[in-house]
Amino acid sequence: MASKNSEGLVVYGEDSRAGVTNRRLGMAIAHVSAQAQDIAECQRQLHASQQFQAQQQQLYTESRFQQARYEAEQRSLVLAEMIRKTQIDPMAIEQHVSAQLQSAIAAANDVAEAQGRAVVEAHTVQHRMQDVLKAHAEQVSVEIRLAIAAQGQEILKTVKEQINAVKKDNTTQMEQAKSTAEKEAKSITRRHYAEENAAHETLETRLLQTMEEFKKTTVAMVLLHVHERLRSFLIQQMAKGRDVKSQGAGQYAIKAVHEQRSCGEANTMNLNTSSIATSTNPSSVSSDEEKEMYTSNIDVSKLDRSNRGTLAEDAHEQLKPVRCSKLTSQLEIKSSHDLQAIRRSEQQNVVALGLAI
Repeated sequence: MASKNSEGLVVYGEDSRAGVTNRRLGMAIAHVSAQAQDIAECQRQLHASQQFQAQQQQLYTESRFQQARYEAEQRSLVLAEMIRKTQIDPMAIEQHVSAQLQSAIAAANDVAEAQGRAVVEAHTVQHRMQDVLKAHAEQVSVEIRLAIAAQGQEILKTVKEQINAVKKDNTTQMEQAKSTAEKEAKSITRRHYAEENAAHETLETRLLQTMEEFKKTTVAMVLLHVHERLRSFLIQQMAKGRDVKSQGAGQYAIKAVHEQRSCGEANTMNLNTSSIATSTNPSSVSSDEEKEMYTSNIDVSKLDRSNRGTLAEDAHEQLKPVRCSKLTSQLEIKSSHDLQAIRRSEQQNVVALGLAI
């Protein structure tokens, strides 16, 4: 069926084009069949006229033959009657009969010549009719071929126009689809970037919160453990000393505890700053440096060698969670980088797919 496109042009479908072509071919075939019927009718009329002329000629010949026979018989009877009445010489009669026969033969020859001329004229008319019909048929065939060629040119022109219109529509649709795909790809890329930035911000916030909480917990646990160790050590020293010297040592130890508490608060601030530096670059501080940093915060100059070794071991045990947290933070950073690479590859695939469409 015929339909209008966006520009108002009439676009015929396959069925419509086939119907138009079949209708035009049917009209041409009907025209040819009508011309053929006219030619057949003319031939039939010519054949009928020829048969009628032949019948008329035969009737005329028979009538003339019968008339000549009747006249000859009458003349023979008259001649016989004259012979019987006058008793004329047989030679004269024979000559008279010969003259009559010659005249009859001449008349018959004239009739035959007339009939021959009529037949020749009929054949001539028939040939002329055939020539006229042949010329007319050739003219009709030429006209039909020209009409079919003109219709074919019109059909080809219409088909080309429709093909150009379809190509133009397809080009417009492809451009619209391409622009739409590019817009969608850009929107998807922007959305992915926004989601990625939001995810990174959330991950960084969670990592910072976790590190802060872990730092606070670690510092509190270390200080509590050191305080318990010092308290137990002081209790042991006070139990052993019963004289004034032991009392002086206890007072000196209590003074050391107060100094250690003040030093612990100062070292807590140093630990926070050093932990922030290690979270920025986890591999910059080694385990030996951390051990020295945490053991240097405790004033162990006033303790004996056994207690110093115990405190160093305790500090080393307390630093194990810090190292684990550093490894965990490194793994989280690596996973975040992998997630970024995966999202970027997905965005590139989406953009490539949109451009391909």
